[in-house]
Amino acid sequence: MTRLRRLSFVLISSVFSLGLSLAFAQDLGSFLAKLQTHPAILANQALLDASKAQRDAVYFPVSGQLSGGYNRLFVDTTNATLPPGFDESELSNAFQFSATASFRPFVFGDIADLAKQREIDLLKTQLSYRETLASLEAQALEAAAQLKLAESSVDLAQEASDLSASVLAITETRLAKGAASDADLRTAQIKLLEAQNGLKSAELNLELARLGLKNLVGDASLSDLPTLEPVSGSLPDVIRAQLDLDLAGVGMGNSQRGLFPVGQLSYTLPIAHEETVTDAFGNESQQKAVNSEIAFSLESRTLQPSLSYSYQNPKQTVAGFAAQPQLGLGLADLQGSLSIGVSLSISPDAIAQVQAASAQQEATKARLEATMASAELSRLSLANALETSHLALELARHQLDNAQLAFEDSQKRLALGLATELDLKQAELALTQAKLGQLSANFSYLQAVLATYRSYAIPVSEALQ
Repeated sequence: MTRLRRLSFVLISSVFSLGLSLAFAQDLGSFLAKLQTHPAILANQALLDASKAQRDAVYFPVSGQLSGGYNRLFVDTTNATLPPGFDESELSNAFQFSATASFRPFVFGDIADLAKQREIDLLKTQLSYRETLASLEAQALEAAAQLKLAESSVDLAQEASDLSASVLAITETRLAKGAASDADLRTAQIKLLEAQNGLKSAELNLELARLGLKNLVGDASLSDLPTLEPVSGSLPDVIRAQLDLDLAGVGMGNSQRGLFPVGQLSYTLPIAHEETVTDAFGNESQQKAVNSEIAFSLESRTLQPSLSYSYQNPKQTVAGFAAQPQLGLGLADLQGSLSIGVSLSISPDAIAQVQAASAQQEATKARLEATMASAELSRLSLANALETSHLALELARHQLDNAQLAFEDSQKRLALGLATELDLKQAELALTQAKLGQLSANFSYLQAVLATYRSYAIPVSEALQ
């Protein structure tokens, strides 16, 4: 960790020097914005929207439910003694309707547990989205850098191939004059073959780099690359393990609450009205009927009040006889009823659920500890990769400086007659190879830096804001 913090302050003036300035490119925003249409981003965005909707649904203050039904009773009157005026088409009809509205002025109990679960699910989904975005942005910048590396590598590899061919030609001339040996010739031939293979490899890498970048951002490109510093933070696996522990705590609390007594309160208000009733003999009378009611209920596990209205058609005709409406059995003048109750249910299943939740919580704690230990190794690995690539980059710079000095010295020695054309070509070839080495070291360091963005799920676009 100390090394990572130290390295975070090490700014390399040219993180990826390919003859281009690596100032923050003006088109970086539009370049990274191309990733918003990537299938992985669209899929994670859809999951994120769904998770937000599920979370918001828990906090919505009102919910409703409608239900209804219709009953028909067919009557067989073939052998029945029918009363006067009976219509065989008369059937027994009844329908009922109910509407319930539940209010959530606050979260409590079971609903609070559900809200916490949805919040944790949302945090996990957000974390997955950040992981995907950070990974894709790092891949896109790495692909852009790899393309620039491949383009410059082709140029340098071509230069190295030409220089190797010149060295071989000079060696052949020297061999003919007896100034070089067969071993010198074979060495020059091998160097040329290596340079030609390097050129072919660089050309293939260039095609692959173009395809890799196109698969990520289409035809978008970057003229320059941003100068990046390593980042640090909490590893996603640790965050996810902590969220799992929080979720296990919610499950533990919910299962323990299942052992507590449950209190219920309800108040029912019947609605009576006058109705004309006709009996089987045609006599009519006015009676009070109760066929609808309003009920208010509350229970201790949620403390969420609910209000319901129900209606049922009381008229039924069976075998030609008009049934009496629901007269409430003499309770038509009832003003309302209040019910308060307490129930306690302790079953082996409820106790087993508490034990299972406790075991789950302990297992989650153990996984968190294991994840944190693994995370520390990941941090050290990232720091080691950064320091190793940084040291390799410094070494490549020194080698380039030495090759440049050697080339300049060869030029001076050639002018003084102290060196041959072959010495100059070999020095120039060594300088070209040193340039290729620095390009590779620059890219390796950039890969190590981008690995920190991936590992800590920090999008580059966010870090550069």
